[in-house]
Amino acid sequence: MPRKRFLLDRGQIDAYVDECFVNHTQPRVSDLANRLGISRLVLSRAFKRYEGIGLSEHLAERRHAQALILLHDPKLDTAHISAHSGHGSLRTFYRSFAKREGVAPEKRRSALLK
Repeated sequence: MPRKRFLLDRGQIDAYVDECFVNHTQPRVSDLANRLGISRLVLSRAFKRYEGIGLSEHLAERRHAQALILLHDPKLDTAHISAHSGHGSLRTFYRSFAKREGVAPEKRRSALLK
């Protein structure tokens, strides 16, 4: 019997990630797959097929983009930015930010606010 093909709804994925930001939780492929009632593998393959990048990478890009937006507000400390951008911990935030930007969040903020 042929497999039923999962139709990816990008709106559901974006809504899930936005909800994670509001709830200060880390977006996870496994949580999203569970919410959609499919396996991680099916979700990841469908996302890669439709979007051209892996779902984990997409979630990392969304977390980073959210952190960059929040860095523009000088009243927010890095712990707040970490939580509101879906990073699991402050340490994870610093590590992933430095990997993508080459500098710590505070240095990027200084450059953004000049």
